[in-house]
Amino acid sequence: MDFSALALALFFSFIPVFFWTVILWRKHRQAMLFFFLLNAFLAMVFGLLFSKMIEIPVEQWVQGRYIGGIGIFLSYMAAGIVIEYGKNFIVRLTGGKYFKSLDDVMDMSFATALGFTFYINAFQFYDVFQGLMPGIEGPVKMLKYVVQSIFYILPAHILCSGIFGYFYGFALFAGDEIQAEHQEKHWRYKLIRFKTMKVFEGTLISTIFYGVFFTILKFDPTIGDLTEALHLGRLVVLGTPIDEKIMPFFSFVFFSLGTVFLFRLLDQNNNAVRQKRDEDLAKARKPIPSLPAKTS
Repeated sequence: MDFSALALALFFSFIPVFFWTVILWRKHRQAMLFFFLLNAFLAMVFGLLFSKMIEIPVEQWVQGRYIGGIGIFLSYMAAGIVIEYGKNFIVRLTGGKYFKSLDDVMDMSFATALGFTFYINAFQFYDVFQGLMPGIEGPVKMLKYVVQSIFYILPAHILCSGIFGYFYGFALFAGDEIQAEHQEKHWRYKLIRFKTMKVFEGTLISTIFYGVFFTILKFDPTIGDLTEALHLGRLVVLGTPIDEKIMPFFSFVFFSLGTVFLFRLLDQNNNAVRQKRDEDLAKARKPIPSLPAKTS
């Protein structure tokens, strides 16, 4: 074992996890610290099982049936389903009896994203620093791969886990009135149980995000690739071809739009909670009608 490569891999994997933990941490969740760390650790174990036993067979099975870009997209969708369900299973296994709000579920979902990505990054960085990754040779390409994983892949996992965690948490804490309202407005809740449908929606949306992001990351397109796809040819400005990578811009837009989508969901949930709270308070303040006086 190359201990210097291992030390570098662990260091570069831990730094972004530490900063994201600081960003996501909330002081009023200190009571859940044990479960946060436990979920992160179990997600590392799941990352080990996924990378060693699941990832390649799933990829080969899907891409053996579908060729080209659609095969790559569907293989990432399949991998996303396995990953999100695996992380969600850890959340349910460790904290199901201790959740008090939707925020608790999302916190634990973020913990699994951090733990899972920490192991995956450490495993891949170790191979990179040992020179075992084809096409990634020399310090410049190694650094590019590390930066890409830190700034692109970890936020994508956090976003997907947050989306799945929201829908699962909403399924757990939605009251009877909210469920009845969903059944009145949307036909699908009349056909399928509310909790089952919410988990399905979380799975579908989070894995679509996952599949789109990692498919584009796989192709790593340039501006020239994009303009050619639009039949505009390669861009040339003042005799200089403009063929920069678009992944940094796409990653920023992807994470920004995904975050807006997630915050919108949270805002809708908070509005529903506030509305129910106001209705309950109004009922509690409603004066009790007095009984008529008895006549002798």
